[in-house]
Amino acid sequence: MHPTGHRLFPEIALIDRGGHHAKSVYDYVFRVAPRKVFCSKGYRGYEQNFIRRSQGANQRLFIIKVDSPKEAIHARLRQSEPGPGYIHLPSNPSAGVDLSYCNQLCSERMVIGYRHGRREPYFEKISDKARNESFDALVLNFGARQLVEMTTPVDIEATRAWLSSPASETVPASRPQPKLSLSNEDFEQRWERAKKASGWIHEIK
Repeated sequence: MHPTGHRLFPEIALIDRGGHHAKSVYDYVFRVAPRKVFCSKGYRGYEQNFIRRSQGANQRLFIIKVDSPKEAIHARLRQSEPGPGYIHLPSNPSAGVDLSYCNQLCSERMVIGYRHGRREPYFEKISDKARNESFDALVLNFGARQLVEMTTPVDIEATRAWLSSPASETVPASRPQPKLSLSNEDFEQRWERAKKASGWIHEIK
């Protein structure tokens, strides 16, 4: 819910397929296709293009190189003044942002390791018992935001006009509608245009 009272709708969703629930996640994202609900798998590493579609048979799986968004999140958490990049946390206890949530945001640290004989920075949990669910969820949000920016055109002026209009239970016709049934063909066409325009998204096969 937006502060103006307007209902907000998800544009895209990523579900982590890690752990022992992978089959359940795969079954779900294929069942709701062609809605923009995808599974994701995180791997250690830094890449400017930190999210890409899997080059395997499962085209509803996205690969995330997690250390890039994790470093960006840590940099934003260090910002003490509101402004671009500042992370706002609600003070309302009913929002679920409590001390446990904040501790999870700070549950990992950057360390230097060696891979193939080269020094390589990466993030690891501060302790084996530390919980990091909220940190992982924020990484998924960064990935989902990148996909939206690269594949979904947004009419800023129409959105501002909708948010400045009186809120109601029904969605006004002027509100930019989220496309929950985007076909695979339409998605691929937008993705190809985004790649050519940006020059940074990985090749999709």
